[in-house]
Order: sequence, then structure tokens, then C-alpha cells
Amino acid sequence: MSRRLPKNWTKESRDKKYRSRDKRSHSVENNLKSIVGHSGNADVDVEVHIETTAIAYAMLCTMHATGSLSDRQFRKSVQELNSLMDKNHRRRS
Repeated sequence: MSRRLPKNWTKESRDKKYRSRDKRSHSVENNLKSIVGHSGNADVDVEVHIETTAIAYAMLCTMHATGSLSDRQFRKSVQELNSLMDKNHRRRS
């Protein structure tokens, strides 16, 4: 479907309007790039460590309390978890 232009519009006036809008849009885009590009922000790498040890111990305790783990399995699992935590701590230090 083609739209009808107002009677006083010509193809040239329509094209001029769109060129003007494109120039303003381009100018705004350049200004935004300049503001963000020179805002003092640096490229920063962020490392996030989430401590889940308490959850692991809670899961082992729950499994032991419900009978899913025997006393021996529980003690062995806690020892292995402690060993893994020690290795991880040494690796990060």
C-alpha cells in the first residue's frame, strides 16, 4: 500500500526531510559514542566467586540424617569435601 503525500509535498521535500532526520540521528550516535568512549571507564575483568561450601555441608548432613549415607560414607564424604576445599584454597593463594 502506498501512502499519499500531502498536496503541498513534493518528492524532493520528502527526501530533504528524511536526509535531515538521518543527519540528526547520525550526529546523536556520534555524540553517544564520544561520551561513552571517553567517559573514563576502563576495560575491566571481574571475577566472581560464590561460596557454596555451606550448601555442600548441608546436603551431606541432610543425606546422612535421612539415611541416604551411612556414618562411614558421611565421614568419608566430609573428608573429601574438606580436601577439595583445601586444594581450592591453595590454588587461589
